[in-house]
Amino acid sequence: MNEFLIIYDLPIEFDESFVMLIPQHRLRINQLLDEGVIKSYSLSADRSKLWMVIDVEEENDIKELLDSLPLQHKMLNYEIVPLMFNQVSAPGLPTLSLN
Repeated sequence: MNEFLIIYDLPIEFDESFVMLIPQHRLRINQLLDEGVIKSYSLSADRSKLWMVIDVEEENDIKELLDSLPLQHKMLNYEIVPLMFNQVSAPGLPTLSLN
């Protein structure tokens, strides 16, 4: 598997058709997160950028994956960056307190 960072430039203003697709988009993102295809998904505080780390077999699989996102046709400006590695902290159990 190969990891890639997808960097989206989001529209300055979200029109009604964009906003209407957000729930469907989030469902698809959550499905891909559950499947482990998307490793991380982040939105900037000013809502101008979106970053997504994906894990695919081949670089050719990226377009098919991105085309499956309901908002893809609204987020046309994006960059694909191949990653050497993507290190993240492992989720763990909370520290127990014996107090």
